[in-house]
Amino acid sequence: MTLVPEAKLTLAVGCRLREVEGQPPMLLMPEAVVRLHGAGAEIVRRIGNGRTFSELLAELHAAFPEAGERLDRDTEEFLRRLHEKRIIEVTG
Repeated sequence: MTLVPEAKLTLAVGCRLREVEGQPPMLLMPEAVVRLHGAGAEIVRRIGNGRTFSELLAELHAAFPEAGERLDRDTEEFLRRLHEKRIIEVTG
């Protein structure tokens, strides 16, 4: 999968983010739960609502300017893994 700037990202059907005060965010999926930490949680929070890959990167760069170019590579790799596990859908 290659992420183009205009690719729209959404959580797959049946997947959702659950956040409870005092606990790490959890990604709930059919028959699985993943605890998210740090950047993973920030990325998943921003997936959806018609956001494109480029919009997601812009938001992350604004929130974490010190991350630099590494942010693009790491974010794309994380999204690839989510896509391979059918946690996110990529269109466009």
